[in-house]
Amino acid sequence: MSHEFTTKTSPSLFLRLPAELRLEVYSQCSAFTLLILTATTRSLRSEIFLHPSIYRQTTGYIQEPEAWWTPRTTLPAFSIRNIKRVTSAEEVQLCNRMAGWKRLAKNGIRINSKIDKLRSRLPYGACPICLGVKDLNMFLTCSYVWRLWRDCADCEKKHVEQPVQPNPMWGGP
Repeated sequence: MSHEFTTKTSPSLFLRLPAELRLEVYSQCSAFTLLILTATTRSLRSEIFLHPSIYRQTTGYIQEPEAWWTPRTTLPAFSIRNIKRVTSAEEVQLCNRMAGWKRLAKNGIRINSKIDKLRSRLPYGACPICLGVKDLNMFLTCSYVWRLWRDCADCEKKHVEQPVQPNPMWGGP
């Protein structure tokens, strides 16, 4: 007995919803989530790009890319360059995977390759503490060897600058 599989594609249940409901769903999404949605189907990409107010009013969106982004002659209307921050640990992981990062240990990883080559491959990352999407340089340190850290320099600096609070239970830190 042979089984036949159909390759006919039908619109998803989400796309069968009225446009007003889909627009309401988009309004509940972060800028990063909307960016991911634009990469899933042409229909979603077109719908989101046809209504720029959808992404311009979301959490994490920034109109002008940060100065650290490499200038390009043409920029799409909405791209990773327009993401200032993500909104969850899951988005941090996805953003860093998209940028080409591998899972980083708390103490960072030693970098053996040339730093310029690394910068061209991993131009940005998302910090799991502040949720900011930042330049790779914010995750690098050099003391004898280059290390790529999981947390950005701003968060590491805050962590180091904050004094240890004494534990009221036993009077020690």
